Amino acid sequence: MSYEEIASILKENKYPFTDAQCASRMKTLVRQYKTVKDNNTSGCKMKTFMYEKELDSLYNASPNIRPQFVLSSIMDEDNDEDEVADAKCEKRKAAENIEEKGNYTSSPKVRKTQFSEVMEYMKVAADERERKREEREQRAEKRHEDKMNLFKEPSILSKISKKLMCLSLIL
Repeated sequence: MSYEEIASILKENKYPFTDAQCASRMKTLVRQYKTVKDNNTSGCKMKTFMYEKELDSLYNASPNIRPQFVLSSIMDEDNDEDEVADAKCEKRKAAENIEEKGNYTSSPKVRKTQFSEVMEYMKVAADERERKREEREQRAEKRHEDKMNLFKEPSILSKISKKLMCLSLIL
């Protein structure tokens, strides 16, 4: 099944995802799955992944996930195997920073994501719309007050009409 077909099925169910988004999500899931599988073979604390069973059925025999053999790097004779395994575990923990469920936690560095940038832009745009709406309301209120004041004050037309009435009575 192609990602276009998956995207069309999702759109039929009112989930507006493109084929590129589906491909990206699957790539992310497979990367997380590989990381968890690799971690569980190294002697580190066992990790689990939310969709592990589903992806096991798809990728369990894949050589990308379970290679038939692994080439090891040449190690110094002075290094103890336990120290190397512990160092690998620590390096993975620092690099991956994975929670127990397999979801990534936020990195210690505070990064501005695209989502937060978009949300900030939307907030600024909403504030600007609200400010403009308030200005329009104030201008409308001012026009209304001016119009009401015109009706309250004796206008030139009413004075002229009174004079014309007086003149017509005299003639």
